[in-house]
Amino acid sequence: MKDYSFISLKWKHYNSCKKLLENVFHISELPFFIRAWNNRSEDNSFVVTNLNVIIAFALVDNNHKIQYICVNKDFQNERIGSKLLEKIIASSTEKRSLWLATSSDERLVAWYSRYGFSVIKKEYKNGEFVSAHMVWRNRCRNASKIEKRIFDY
Repeated sequence: MKDYSFISLKWKHYNSCKKLLENVFHISELPFFIRAWNNRSEDNSFVVTNLNVIIAFALVDNNHKIQYICVNKDFQNERIGSKLLEKIIASSTEKRSLWLATSSDERLVAWYSRYGFSVIKKEYKNGEFVSAHMVWRNRCRNASKIEKRIFDY
């Protein structure tokens, strides 16, 4: 049994998270990661460690947008991403809705849907599905504001 710890994401985790992102995502994501990092919500962002090594992180920005859920390839399919998403939802103590944009991978859309996210907009380029904007509503007043922001994004 692996010993995982879920802790709040802090500035001291930057280099480890950046390196993990570079190993999991395409290098073109780096400028987006840096911008998201600088606008992160420490209350809703987390790292996962195994034997004091960061193996995953979830980065949520101050606008309640889930920017990244990143899991080391050696630890994928162990429900770490699911546990991170559950932790993000549970940490949404302000009764705020969460939102995100996925890639065109229908498996991701289905995965987020299992946790209560709904597709509110799909984007197409040259007739091909390229991304989905999804929202998790916490039955609050700001849900319509989030949807407007997504459509204007």
